[in-house]
Amino acid sequence: MRNWIRKLGLATALAALPARALADGEIFKLEMTGTERCADFDAFKFNARNNVDLWLRIVDGQQWDLAFSPLFAEADTIPIIGIRYLAKGNRLVFSGAQFVDDAFIALEGTASLDEHGAVKRVTGTFTQQLFIELLADADCFSSGKFKTTMRIL
Repeated sequence: MRNWIRKLGLATALAALPARALADGEIFKLEMTGTERCADFDAFKFNARNNVDLWLRIVDGQQWDLAFSPLFAEADTIPIIGIRYLAKGNRLVFSGAQFVDDAFIALEGTASLDEHGAVKRVTGTFTQQLFIELLADADCFSSGKFKTTMRIL
């Protein structure tokens, strides 16, 4: 019984601590691969050769931003609100979403950390509709995988 109480106390104390500002402010170029499906039952596969350029900024433990430019201008940035937690000593997991009118995007990513707590790479999955349009003037949604290809900051 005493060990259980001690473990519960330790877990509570660790949960109350900030997430060590792990990776906050880091920016990466993203590659997305997957399939976009449209109302006319057409499916369009996309990959590094034909996708939209996107960048990821890890704001903090509750927000990751996606942007169409590495400058992260407010009009070109999609804030993804969610939760981050340390899965293992060298891995962070983030799960979040954003909903605006008829548009939505949800993603879950795993960040691999180096020995200093900086992100080495991020991989994950996404589902979205209307935020990232690969085919113009079409009612489509897409899903697939993403990974970082280059660290910018």
